[in-house]
Amino acid sequence: MTDLTDFAWTFPIAVPFWALMIFLPGWRWTRRVLASPWVPLLPLACYFVLALSHFGELWTAVSRPDLGVLQAFAGSSYGAALLWAQLIAFDLFLGRWMFFEARAHGVPWWVLSPVLVLTIFGVPVRAGRVPGRPECPDTLGGMSNHEEAAAAVIAERTGVEKHDIAVVLGSGWRPAADVIGPAEAEIPFGELPGFTTPGAVGHGGTVRSLDVGGKRALVLLGRTHFYEGKGIDPVVHNVRTAAAAGARTVLLTNAAGGLREGFRVGQPVLISDHLNLTARSPIAGANFVDLTDLYSARLRGLAKEIDGSLEEGVYAGLVGPHFETPAEIRMLRTMGADLVGMSTVLEAIAARAAGVEVFGLSLVTNLAAGMTGEPLNHEEVLEAGRNAATRMGSLLRELVTRA
Repeated sequence: MTDLTDFAWTFPIAVPFWALMIFLPGWRWTRRVLASPWVPLLPLACYFVLALSHFGELWTAVSRPDLGVLQAFAGSSYGAALLWAQLIAFDLFLGRWMFFEARAHGVPWWVLSPVLVLTIFGVPVRAGRVPGRPECPDTLGGMSNHEEAAAAVIAERTGVEKHDIAVVLGSGWRPAADVIGPAEAEIPFGELPGFTTPGAVGHGGTVRSLDVGGKRALVLLGRTHFYEGKGIDPVVHNVRTAAAAGARTVLLTNAAGGLREGFRVGQPVLISDHLNLTARSPIAGANFVDLTDLYSARLRGLAKEIDGSLEEGVYAGLVGPHFETPAEIRMLRTMGADLVGMSTVLEAIAARAAGVEVFGLSLVTNLAAGMTGEPLNHEEVLEAGRNAATRMGSLLRELVTRA
């Protein structure tokens, strides 16, 4: 989707005289410019010409059957462009009024010029940031300039324009990253736009780029959980950034409590479906995404070819951060859940909305509350991950190669 950064060149065309005012020795030329009734129409004309040049994309947006015309336009970059044009035109009118009123009261030019310049350059500040678009959800594709900016940084820092596949490693999975393959580049989350440092112990907080069997892979060591209180966007920012970076497949891993009789600690389980019990969705607006086959049967089949002992199960995603009560575990089992955890479901939905093929893999790190009589703690999650690192890393490496 076109972003405002694609036509930032229109901004200096619309307002060149603001900078010239500082350097001009007199006010005669400036008075003529400000007095012209055509000046406020200049930014509107620039955006109108640009919209015509991208008419096909705009028509596609407003013609989508699942979105209303106004909603589609508001979610597109042209809705943002309209806001900018409106703000610039308003500031030009305001500047004319300030100029004549101030001069009538004898305000010197060296006082008025900086005020006028700051007035017009306040437009991008009020619109969101310079030179991006306003902060509003993108109802057309789930992407925002945060993901696109993060993907651009990844491409620059890794030297890889497009990655093929992404792997998100959950709690306790960090040791498996070294088994997947050596990192050719590694970027801390804090250096990528929109990423936040994971709050849970056992999450590395970096993005690795590596070559696995000829595939360019992004391995994200850790994730942000909804229980950290940062909102939904940081939770799904990882998979949206992966999609923006070119990945058409994402492998989601997590640590989970085992609900099914016969599950044992350290056992990997393929996620065949999930129960989203977070009462949240990463999608806003009338964007109706089909989740019938959310977790790829093709990828589960490949995983079973690699490791024939793998079982499948339904993953229940809760908010946390507290562990479940024995009564809640009985309820989840009645609902059909085989696994329970505090991640993955929102990421999977966001990935599907972005058109990415999804694979889910849980590592049973503990048996759910009430099944053993023992209290639950996060340390056993990390211990189980360390013990299963070689097996899990080898499985993921082979799956990345074949996917």
